[in-house]
Amino acid sequence: MSDKKIINFPKQAKDLASKENEDIISKNDERLVLVHTLIEKNWSDFIIKIKETLSSKDHTFFKNTLPLLDAETLNKINKSLNFKEVEKLQIIFESLSSSKNNLKNNIEYILFELKKISLNSVYNYSDQTMTLIKSASTLEILDFLKENSDYKEHISACISNLQLSSLLNEMDEESLNSFISADKSSKTSESFEKKVEDFFKVSEHSPFKQSLKQILKNISYQKEKTIFNMLKDKEEEDYIKDISNNCFPSFLLIHFPQNIIFETTSSIDQQVQIDFLKNLDETQRLNWLNKLAEAGTKKREVLEIELDSTSQNAKPMVSKIEDFYKQLKERLKDERYNTTKSEIISDWLENKV
Repeated sequence: MSDKKIINFPKQAKDLASKENEDIISKNDERLVLVHTLIEKNWSDFIIKIKETLSSKDHTFFKNTLPLLDAETLNKINKSLNFKEVEKLQIIFESLSSSKNNLKNNIEYILFELKKISLNSVYNYSDQTMTLIKSASTLEILDFLKENSDYKEHISACISNLQLSSLLNEMDEESLNSFISADKSSKTSESFEKKVEDFFKVSEHSPFKQSLKQILKNISYQKEKTIFNMLKDKEEEDYIKDISNNCFPSFLLIHFPQNIIFETTSSIDQQVQIDFLKNLDETQRLNWLNKLAEAGTKKREVLEIELDSTSQNAKPMVSKIEDFYKQLKERLKDERYNTTKSEIISDWLENKV
């Protein structure tokens, strides 16, 4: 391949272009031009995305983007970052330079991502819509697109990086071309949300309902609450009772009687309990402290000493909260607690708790 094909690529990007990817670059000149056009058009939002990604541990955006940028664009990025950000970006770049990347997927990824950047300022979606989309499997999203091809642009604005990577792997060439080159949608956010609700509606045969039990095992307790409230709003009482036996909602655990909490948490490591309490807000922490240990007991004294000796986390560590909830729910799967679970769920459905 002649140097002309990648003449604007910095040396590091050339190094990333392994022999088997040379033809891919040649065949995707138009897409590379589109990449740079979209970056230029959405420069401010593109830099914001870079700064946000630099502060996170997920470097998927860089892994797929940096190999496609020319020296001029990289220099412009450098001028938009502070010293520490440039230093961190350089470390990430060097770590990528020694790895093999599939440039075809890089091109598809960044086109998707740039679309999302440009669309974020155009469309606004409800928390319920975002939860439904981000909780959906790759195959469910593909099924949605087959039935609702006019909403490709809206899906682009909603899906997560992980979902994007999965979609790239599942789409054939024709689907990719259609998805990326889709014209600006004439459909409104409102009509998209209605389509999402209809497709993922909690009906007996909907893809969403069929996979919901598995979904609930792998999402955060915040999203779990959103889904249960959605089900409640739809008056899916029988279905809520069915799934709650094995996927009891975390936000209702506090309503178990104290004797059951004592019994089920006695085998949970004390440090797990302390970390859990440290990451709750003041009201929740006091409520759970009263559940975990009665005032005047040795355990209560130990917990209070530990909590007093360490400051409350300014930003809650979700993993510490979820670790405790996960261990507690595992112990509550014992059939002895089924009646209590049903009573708590019924009280919640009747707005008694």
